[in-house]
Amino acid sequence: MKNKKSLIGVVFLSIVLISLIAVSCAATVSQEEYDKVKAELVAAQAQVETLQSDLEAAQSRIELLEQKMAQAKAQAEIISGLFVPALTGEFNEMTTSESTHFFLEWRDQVEASGDTLLKDKFQALIDAEFADEGMMDFFLYLFENLPKTLE
Repeated sequence: MKNKKSLIGVVFLSIVLISLIAVSCAATVSQEEYDKVKAELVAAQAQVETLQSDLEAAQSRIELLEQKMAQAKAQAEIISGLFVPALTGEFNEMTTSESTHFFLEWRDQVEASGDTLLKDKFQALIDAEFADEGMMDFFLYLFENLPKTLE
């Protein structure tokens, strides 16, 4: 029995040693292969950083364009809401108090545009009691500024 246990122990030990030798003899990655893969990793990481930077720049550009579109939309709404009644002569049929009330309703949109020159021109239009010259100056500014906003 002792011999049997010794024999089993020797066989077990032999199997373990053979396994360790087999594992240690397994093919390893050459230094050249390792260097190549490492260089590819560095290049991929650099590309990821470049793409991340490009993405951030594109997102900033999108935000800027969205702001410009919002400004242009506000300007177009002002043009539409005020210029059409001016062209159709609707303002000529309004009393001074009606036209003042009408323009005061639009003041919030003009204020929301964030354009200080537009706000000044709008206030000058109201102060001049909607004189034709003030009206032309206000609308001319809007028409000239709209394409600049979209640049």
